[in-house]
Amino acid sequence: MADIDRQLPGFWREDRHLSFFLAFLVLMTIFVPMVGESRTGRIAIDLIFALMLFSGAIATVEKQMLMSLIVALTILEFTADLIVEFNPSFSPKGWDTALKVFSMAILVVMTLKQTFLLPGPVSVLRVMGGIAAYLLIGVTWAFGYKLRSVTNCSWK
Repeated sequence: MADIDRQLPGFWREDRHLSFFLAFLVLMTIFVPMVGESRTGRIAIDLIFALMLFSGAIATVEKQMLMSLIVALTILEFTADLIVEFNPSFSPKGWDTALKVFSMAILVVMTLKQTFLLPGPVSVLRVMGGIAAYLLIGVTWAFGYKLRSVTNCSWK
């Protein structure tokens, strides 16, 4: 058992970070669509999204530089969302969504790496990580589609 603990990173030995990440992902995919489209609702959605990115960075990324990049992108993305919310004419079209897609793409790669590519037994934490990875892929795809519709580009 001690040999397995040495092979698995700290993220998989402590499920606290993964649980928060998975909880925010579930909030983003299930409960957020139920929130109204008021200004307060959109700001709350942006905040939940930023917390999801932040918790995902803490949960999945081991390298300090990459974690700092994701945290900086999260802060930049939340600021971009607030700018778009309060002054939409100030910002280029779709840049807030592009930041979301870029940040989530990094988290998708890191979550898949932690879940499927490392050696070790299948455990509850690995299953939770797999669920988080697939939910994150779905959310990333949805925001990528939103980016496509906002920028009016065609994929033909």
